[in-house]
Amino acid sequence: MALPFVGSSGWRYYAGRLLYNGGRIVTYASLGAIAGAFGQSLEMAGLQQTVSIVSGVLILLLLVLPAALKGKASSVLGTDKVMGWVRKKLGYYFQKNSLGSLFIVGMLNGLLPCGFVYIALAGAISARV
Repeated sequence: MALPFVGSSGWRYYAGRLLYNGGRIVTYASLGAIAGAFGQSLEMAGLQQTVSIVSGVLILLLLVLPAALKGKASSVLGTDKVMGWVRKKLGYYFQKNSLGSLFIVGMLNGLLPCGFVYIALAGAISARV
């Protein structure tokens, strides 16, 4: 519902939704492939079990920590600058009225913070192949 309407009806409407979700899929698949390759290199170095435990503890800490501490973590890690850039680009492409911009909006949307994505990436790092 929040996506810009590129052609309010017909094939352009559905093509825009497919392109948007295709962009999200590309980002999620790319992040998963990178996390999986990183996890595989850790397994070859004999560190995967340690990383699995650390990632599990971090996930639990994020659930337990108050919201005030979570905000401080993003500024310490520098992710607030990255998210500012993503939000700026999202605003720019949201104003465009083209099908290609919807694909880019989908790709950028895949970079926004999401707990489910973080858990999936932690699983990709921890998975044994």
